[in-house]
Amino acid sequence: KDFHTILSDLYLRQKNYSLATDELKSLCNDIKRKSKKVRYYYILAQIYQDAGDSRRAKKYYELVISINPEYEMVFNAKMNLARALEPGSKGLDKMRQKLLKMTRDDKNKEYLDQIYYTLAEININNNDTISAIDNYLISTINSVQNDPQKALSFLSLGKIEYSRSKYSESKTYYDSVIFYMQEDFRLYDRAKEKHEILVDLI
Repeated sequence: KDFHTILSDLYLRQKNYSLATDELKSLCNDIKRKSKKVRYYYILAQIYQDAGDSRRAKKYYELVISINPEYEMVFNAKMNLARALEPGSKGLDKMRQKLLKMTRDDKNKEYLDQIYYTLAEININNNDTISAIDNYLISTINSVQNDPQKALSFLSLGKIEYSRSKYSESKTYYDSVIFYMQEDFRLYDRAKEKHEILVDLI
């Protein structure tokens, strides 16, 4: 187990995702208890999702949810599963309804910003820009103690308005991105560069 764990970590650091997935699968085969596998299933799902392999990502997110770990992991698996669904897939409307139902559940009150962000991402993937804007805005309103999520929602809004040549509106959203996003966040440098361009343009 240690051998597969160390190797998978090494390959992930080297961004050799093919070998990393092989080691993670071997590790899961060696672990007997499902509860001990859940973290590795989640990593596998993320790797496949980043690679654009929706089918395998869906498989591993569903495995995570079936094990029923702590709520936060189940919640994040559900959000990522929703984003992994291909545009026009038959389960899309059902997933959208599930997400809307989650917004009415009191235990998801602190996660509303992430749920509406996920709904917006589904809208974007299915070329429904108007609904996406509405859901991104609702996400920003509900991000009370989650500045990273608020920044991501504003960033998405800024990108939409930039692509529509609405540079003044885009600049306003990018103002918020720079305000809420931490400087060490992976998207900060690119967002700051775009913000500076918009400031000069306006």
